[in-house]
Amino acid sequence: MKKLLVMIFLFVSSHLFSQTCGYFPAQEGAVFEMQTFNEKGKLQLINTSVVKVINGDKITIDAKVVDEKNKPVTSMTYDAICKDGNLTIDGGAFVPAGMFEGKNNATVSITGDKIVYSQALNSGQTLPDASIGIKMEMQGMPFPFNSDVKITNRKVVGEEEITVPAGTFKCWKITYDIQYKMLISFRGTAVEWIAPGKGFIKSESYTKNNKLAGYSVRTK
Repeated sequence: MKKLLVMIFLFVSSHLFSQTCGYFPAQEGAVFEMQTFNEKGKLQLINTSVVKVINGDKITIDAKVVDEKNKPVTSMTYDAICKDGNLTIDGGAFVPAGMFEGKNNATVSITGDKIVYSQALNSGQTLPDASIGIKMEMQGMPFPFNSDVKITNRKVVGEEEITVPAGTFKCWKITYDIQYKMLISFRGTAVEWIAPGKGFIKSESYTKNNKLAGYSVRTK
């Protein structure tokens, strides 16, 4: 099985979130796309996220993942809440897409911690850890697969300008450690770039030996 670990991220955009958190504006119907590649640069997955509903401080996002041949892999719905100067995101936004590789039409349910971002990121800042529970069911399987994803040691490294197919963005760079086990085990590190007012732009994951495992870039 390919060594692929790329986060499924939500991408939201509206004036409501721009005014309160500064990172995730949103408008109902907004569509965002992220493409996932393996360590050799081969397209593996395409994640399309749609802002379904905005209700006060909460937005609900529908995400669908297909493989490189446009075959359905999985879909999920999760929330983002902007309150008291923090943005909290359901753990479903951070499920490693590599867990779904080769598992078409998987049904996924998410429990556990939410991922927290403060209103004002700054260099050297430490962000809260998270533990996410995943239950995945597949047609024809007699029992579900269960896994825990642990995200620890989250740190804001600094600011960088990043160019991806969707454009060039000035981003905050955040690093963290990650581990999970579901048929295969993974323990390594990850890097993400997040742009004020735009959301997540790029992510990379590395094995415990610091070899690139996979990456994901904003395409829309």
